[in-house]
Amino acid sequence: MFDVLGDELRTHSTQWLEARRREVIGAQRELHAEELAILRVLDERGRIDVTHGDAGESARTVREKTETARATEGPAPTSPPRRVGVTSATSSSRASAR
Repeated sequence: MFDVLGDELRTHSTQWLEARRREVIGAQRELHAEELAILRVLDERGRIDVTHGDAGESARTVREKTETARATEGPAPTSPPRRVGVTSATSSSRASAR
């Protein structure tokens, strides 16, 4: 199959091949992001077993992808609300030390 695909691709111009490669890389990134999102939801639902391979992948690959999915998604970190006009003892002591 790869030989047939290579033969067909040889009929295209270099410019076309470069443009098509960029398209394919973009599609791969989108599919990878979607796969990670799917893994995240399945993991949340308890449907991922990282000790066993799945869909032709090794257990190690499933574990690594699941860890990446867990680290990639999640709520954005929030900082506590800032109080205007109130200084803490720490910032007051820093100011007086200057």
